[in-house]
Amino acid sequence: MQSWRNGAVAQQNANQRDPRTGDSGCLEVPWVTSRAPWMARRKQGDRPSKYRSLRKDPTRPMKTTALSRLALLCSALPLAVSANDALNIHTPWVREVPPVADDSAGYMRIENPTDTDRTLVDAESEQFERAEFHESVEQDGLMRMRHHESLEIPAGGEVALEPGGYHLMLIGRRVDALQAGDQVDIRLIFDDGRTLDVSAPVSRDAPNGGDDDGGHHDHH
Repeated sequence: MQSWRNGAVAQQNANQRDPRTGDSGCLEVPWVTSRAPWMARRKQGDRPSKYRSLRKDPTRPMKTTALSRLALLCSALPLAVSANDALNIHTPWVREVPPVADDSAGYMRIENPTDTDRTLVDAESEQFERAEFHESVEQDGLMRMRHHESLEIPAGGEVALEPGGYHLMLIGRRVDALQAGDQVDIRLIFDDGRTLDVSAPVSRDAPNGGDDDGGHHDHH
């Protein structure tokens, strides 16, 4: 009975037309007409507009991401250490000492091919408590150690850390006794804040072959 009444009311509304416009009094259903185009696109394999907006549009400029902005910034800045600022490390090594000894010495030749003087002010190694610059000098017929706060490496020149002269004193071993073939990682620190990492092999005697870059080194 209720469905029959609803149908009768709908028919009555359909028969009531505006005498001025001729329009019927029934309500339109706007979602049918607005949804029909979407349904047509869906049948053709298209996606709704909210997904279509995620597609790449070749006519739209690409958004600058944080990574691209960083790349642009880095390309605009000078390199922290260029080839002209590089120092060359030749034949680094650390002397092997008896297991009961906690101190050792590091040697290398530091070449400065640039036109700027460099000053070495400190050194450190995680395998030792501290590192100091010493010089072996003869005084009153005895060999003594003289401590230096820094070492100057002149432009176009070099400084040799070698037995009987300047050397890097490694004090307070933190690791097990070092044997020939082990590596000691050393960081050289300069007065301008730059650092130079050197990997020096442990050896009983000075390595043969002189000018090979036996230790890997990186500038920072």
